[in-house]
Amino acid sequence: MSPIRRTLSTAARAFLALPVGLAAAALTLTGRPGRAARLQARFTGGEGWTGGRVLTRALLGLPLDTAAFVLLGYSLFNSVRNLAYPLWYGNTDYHQAWGGPTLAGRLGRPLPRLAPLPRGPPPLAGPLAGPGPAGAEPAAHGRPADSGTPGPAAAPR
Repeated sequence: MSPIRRTLSTAARAFLALPVGLAAAALTLTGRPGRAARLQARFTGGEGWTGGRVLTRALLGLPLDTAAFVLLGYSLFNSVRNLAYPLWYGNTDYHQAWGGPTLAGRLGRPLPRLAPLPRGPPPLAGPLAGPGPAGAEPAAHGRPADSGTPGPAAAPR
């Protein structure tokens, strides 16, 4: 099984654990423990479910199943809403949008400021860099190696 398929299967089981558990518990409480055991066995892929085990699993799993149901439901709703962004806000002029209908539109603004970064950060200067070898060349970018820490007599720029 591929990792994506396994992830989707795990998420689907986590999302459906609450409704299946509640349905199986309701079936047990209404006098149909055999049907509840078959439902729980089909969902979990295991055998040996009894009416008491179905009720115990539903009761003990209720907090975690509820949290998983709410979290995955919110994630699913928000994913669909974000993928349908142009349809969701179809009649607006995007004046309150956070950068555009896509993530690329949002990242388009800071990227020009980040463009110089591939050449690397400027070298450490002053006392952080430590003393260089005798006769060392000035640091990159045309600045002397100790220009990062101006002295008290430095003129304002």
